[in-house]
Amino acid sequence: MNEENTVSLEPTQNNNTQTESPPSPKSYNKKLLIVLISILLIVIAIGVGGYLFIQGKTSKTIPSQSLPQQAISEPTKTSQNVSQDNPSVLTLENGDLYYLQINDLSSKKLTTGGGFATSNQYSYWFSPDHTKLVSKQNKTLLLITKDGAKPILPDTLKGSVDGVAWRSDNNGLIMLQTLKYQETGIGGPALSEILTYDLETGKTSKIKEFNNEFAGVILWDKDTNVIGYTTGGGEGGAFGTYHVLNLNTQADKTYQTRWINPGTTPDQKEFIVFQDYDGAGNSQDTVKIYSLLNPDKPLRTFPSPKKYFRCSPQIASNALHPSICLGVGKNFWFVDGSKLKSFDTQTGAIADVATLPTVNVDVPNQGNVPGNVGVLDVTKDQKVTLIEQQISFSRSEYKIYDLNTGQAKSLGFTKGGTTQPIGTTGQESEFWTHEALGFLY
Repeated sequence: MNEENTVSLEPTQNNNTQTESPPSPKSYNKKLLIVLISILLIVIAIGVGGYLFIQGKTSKTIPSQSLPQQAISEPTKTSQNVSQDNPSVLTLENGDLYYLQINDLSSKKLTTGGGFATSNQYSYWFSPDHTKLVSKQNKTLLLITKDGAKPILPDTLKGSVDGVAWRSDNNGLIMLQTLKYQETGIGGPALSEILTYDLETGKTSKIKEFNNEFAGVILWDKDTNVIGYTTGGGEGGAFGTYHVLNLNTQADKTYQTRWINPGTTPDQKEFIVFQDYDGAGNSQDTVKIYSLLNPDKPLRTFPSPKKYFRCSPQIASNALHPSICLGVGKNFWFVDGSKLKSFDTQTGAIADVATLPTVNVDVPNQGNVPGNVGVLDVTKDQKVTLIEQQISFSRSEYKIYDLNTGQAKSLGFTKGGTTQPIGTTGQESEFWTHEALGFLY
């Protein structure tokens, strides 16, 4: 290396010193040392620059989870993407809510502290798109999503929320709040009010007030900005007087009904009335379809497919709030034995959807017979259902059932058949600790 440098430098030195005397060996070695040091510094500078350049490009391509400031946000994005296609089952366990992934049965706790009762004691109101729901925890109203639960309207709710309906765009609530109860008789409402709440703006408005009267909230249509509510009724499941109030004009139309426990089509556009009262007795042999916005008279009437009939509800109904029937659009589903069937409310046609799995159970005075099976919810693509299957005389099991393949998968827990243990009186207590409520996206 030194010899090559010496040869290459000699001509340069000779050309630059033609009128000077030849350099001494010491001077020559000093210049050579300076040149070598310069070359070394240049090489080091190039190496450092190249290293920094490579590091700069590499840092731009490092996965986001390796960066501390993004370690939390990235999994959140992933879970949100997955949730759009893979719903979870909302479950109740020992007074708290969880969601259970249907692919691997992993779970996440959504509430802490207990306070939730079973669905036949408490109501859970899902949004139309099933991405959120509201429920009561004691007297607190909670907004629940797959990210968790948070209280809403803590300064507005002074009483007990006894009814909720979602606005059709999934971002508003109409609520019935009972402020005082009667001290005599059956302890009905003495003072109650209807409120609306916009989730996006946080605005709350008082719409109506009632004295000593049963009331219920039914709908809040975004497009027309009208709400539907009921007054009266209550006894024996009677629907009472139905009101359609235009929030823009304050026009309030009333409709006298004779309905008993009505439902709504899956698209929540029409009422389904399986039973009405004519003063002499209950009619159970027709299915009548009414408009939610103008239920003056039946739009269509069909023979009932069963003597005693109900469609599969997404949530337990009560007299003041109709259940939302399962199915597709205006076609609702019902269970007949082990058959899941579809009823077309446009034509009255009945078609088979699937055969549900059954298990023979020993029933007193009946022997070994197929157990009951019910459909609690269905995914948006109508491919997977949540079923409750009887596995013994007093116990049922929750399962995910694939309508295409006929395969069923247990969620891993069962419940007893009643919330009133044998031999107990007075205050109602829970007999089971698990319950599946529906799909949550």
